[in-house]
Amino acid sequence: MDTRTSTTDLSRRGFLKLTGVTGTLAVLGAGILGNRGSHLLSTASAATAPQKEEWHYSYCRMCMRGDCGVKYKVTNGVVMEVKGNEAAPTNKGALCPRGLSLIQNLYNPYRVKAPLKRTNPKKGFDQDPGWVEISWDEALNTAAQNFKAISNKDRAPFW
Repeated sequence: MDTRTSTTDLSRRGFLKLTGVTGTLAVLGAGILGNRGSHLLSTASAATAPQKEEWHYSYCRMCMRGDCGVKYKVTNGVVMEVKGNEAAPTNKGALCPRGLSLIQNLYNPYRVKAPLKRTNPKKGFDQDPGWVEISWDEALNTAAQNFKAISNKDRAPFW
């Protein structure tokens, strides 16, 4: 009668996983991949590196009041959290839903990031305005020309 027990209960799937992991570690450890191997190792160490967290203080400008104190938590250059500032006398740490949605507005992929110019003069609900991005210089020059035309047309005194 044989009293020995089997200590190798390794399935085919487990064997293939173990072989793949061992081969990958051997290749990375030996430096066969060159720069790519060191890049993979540096990326893995960067993921475990301590993250830089900072709190910045500002005011919420989501409504007409515009005086609620806000704290922003920035982790590695990305805003992660918005809270009301407890030291602000106007809101005492509370924020309305608009103030809490500041992160969504900041990282909205459809937000306007540059001046836009309307190319279609037709107006109406069924008309596409045909917005195109323009430079800040062009936008400021257009606004200055329009203000100058209005000023020349109407010379009424300001008092």
